[in-house]
Amino acid sequence: MAASTAVRLVRQANELGHVDVRKRARRKSKLDPFADDIIGWITEQSDLTLAEMCARLQAEHDLGVGSSTLDDWLRRRQIAYKKTAHASEQERGDVRASRSRWRKR
Repeated sequence: MAASTAVRLVRQANELGHVDVRKRARRKSKLDPFADDIIGWITEQSDLTLAEMCARLQAEHDLGVGSSTLDDWLRRRQIAYKKTAHASEQERGDVRASRSRWRKR
């Protein structure tokens, strides 16, 4: 503990008779102003990846943000979306035939 913190806590205890830890204010995210756009993109295209959303933020809002930042922002707001268990391309005939040949190797 820093000496300045100890001094402040002793002063607070003497003045108030107790020591309370101050709650930290939640910092605003640089993504907050674009919440409507981000949620709209997910609603329009549910299979959007984090990388695609980051690229769209850069292109449309000139906002450079990492995928982990965007993922944290989505999780804090309990916005979750899952991709399908398999890619839709697997249903195409050429892809199915290629996968079948690959499995038989």
